Amino acid sequence: MDNDNRFSVPRLAQITYHIVSGKLAMAKTSSESENQFPTSEDTNSAIEAALSHVHIFRPQSMESLLATITNLRTYLFNPASHYSTHRRIHAVILSSASAFYWQDRCDMDTAAALGAASASTTNNPRPRSGYIQLAASLRSISTELSCPVIYTTWTTSAVQPGSTAIRHSLPNPWPTLPALRLVIQRRPVRKLPGAVSAEEALRDRDDRSAAVAQGWFDVFVNGYGSEEWTDGVRNELKRIGGGGGFAMRVWQEGVDIDDG
Repeated sequence: MDNDNRFSVPRLAQITYHIVSGKLAMAKTSSESENQFPTSEDTNSAIEAALSHVHIFRPQSMESLLATITNLRTYLFNPASHYSTHRRIHAVILSSASAFYWQDRCDMDTAAALGAASASTTNNPRPRSGYIQLAASLRSISTELSCPVIYTTWTTSAVQPGSTAIRHSLPNPWPTLPALRLVIQRRPVRKLPGAVSAEEALRDRDDRSAAVAQGWFDVFVNGYGSEEWTDGVRNELKRIGGGGGFAMRVWQEGVDIDDG
């Protein structure tokens, strides 16, 4: 579900090729024969075939998103709609679940204002956020399709540098919806000092631009609500180390994962 209308098929193909070619290069170093490995043309053909089974929806509102999820099962199991009915469903992905947050807030505030102005206010039900229904729909579709639901959100409040516990920005029951919450943060670039001349700023510009271009991000388990974690979760995170996280580089060629 491309709620932000920012999904790029060419970029996905590029990232996939970068990962596959990297794995093949590593395998070739430990192999005595290169003839057993696919050519670049074979790899591109395989990626093109795989991407034909990625189904993209672009809802423009909360109502459209809910309707898409409701009709998803019918669409996926209709052989007349596509050629993927024989394949196992990998995941349902939303980017981003926060896309309609302000629209939902506006609808809630408008409904509340109209209810308060009505003569029959006591008989009017309290307006419900569309996110309540969305959470229920995602739980249902995950069970029906036997696949995970992966979604992204963005925070609506300021985050302190170095914080590993970030409050969820979406209304209940979203804070308890996911089984795992990961935070993705771009590594900070050194800021210019308060008192700096224009010449010094220009000299520092190239270094700062190079640091941004490296595209390093830190990914770690969100520690918000950790007081409710079980001992098993705490022990596993301690065993993994680093807050259960890893580094990720997003750059021109693709995406690299550095898990240490």
